[in-house]
Amino acid sequence: MEFTLDWILKAAAAVGFIYIILSLFNVHWLLRLRILGSMAVGAILIGFLLWPRIAPVDPFGPVTLFGGLFSPSDVILSALAALIAGAGGCLIAYPFGNVIGLLAVPAGLTVWALRGGTMRLLLLSHSTVQQRLEIYHFLRLEPLFWIALLLFGAAGVWLASKVIQPKIDILTQDPQKSNSNRTSMIVAVLASVVIVMLTIGLFAQDVSYPDAQIGKVTGQPGTRQVAFAVLASFALAGFLIKLFLDCDHYLAVAAGPILYFFVISKTCNPQMMQYMSENWAIAYFPNALSAILPIQLIAVAPIGALAGQWLAVKINPQNKLYKVR
Repeated sequence: MEFTLDWILKAAAAVGFIYIILSLFNVHWLLRLRILGSMAVGAILIGFLLWPRIAPVDPFGPVTLFGGLFSPSDVILSALAALIAGAGGCLIAYPFGNVIGLLAVPAGLTVWALRGGTMRLLLLSHSTVQQRLEIYHFLRLEPLFWIALLLFGAAGVWLASKVIQPKIDILTQDPQKSNSNRTSMIVAVLASVVIVMLTIGLFAQDVSYPDAQIGKVTGQPGTRQVAFAVLASFALAGFLIKLFLDCDHYLAVAAGPILYFFVISKTCNPQMMQYMSENWAIAYFPNALSAILPIQLIAVAPIGALAGQWLAVKINPQNKLYKVR
């Protein structure tokens, strides 16, 4: 793996940015280092060391299962790396690794998402209406694969937490008075779907133009813009479901594949693809979500949702999160 100066500088900037953001929420410096350490495990093990195995042939190509980018051995290796990253993130973040360790795999997948290309580049090589339909028909289910890698990471966290007993969950307001139940969990998932659907287009802004038939079309946002949009949207969802329903961030993450499947199935149908092909350049999309790759959605969603839950717990006047070291 070649660590270029460009990526070293980007990594240093990302570490500094996360450290400063956490400081704004009065997170103790030791806890900040644990968070950064856990994310670094996933970023290095998955994001960099595995990159040569899964990197697209086209240096600017997107990271996706479409087109057979991942061989069966790559899938197995990715799952194993996710398991190890989760366990390593949990151990390095001790004694709060049962929560912080969950950031390891998303951090690694986010590196892949940022290093890969955009949806526009995928469509450029598959520009006919039939090819576009095949892409979106495949991609609408692809989030399940990335969710599976997150679950392998969570399994690694669980295994590591059995070896070293963690402290109380730092994101639980009151373990004795949890209001979560099956009904509130279902409501939390559905609310997250609505929240992200309404907000992600506001954050994933690029050049947009009015359209007489579908309202407007939007240009392809850059990878960093997409990452910011997903982070902000899921942070809001995680914040609201924790604040009002006392539900954990993973329910907001679970809304991601549901939302993606629903929007892509409804808006990327044969009629829409035919209309877009005849009237707009390939760099324009009927909505923001159709310009986002599954890995870009699922990789960043857990980080945003966990940050939102953290903020909801933090502002609770009875919570003492700021004292956690």
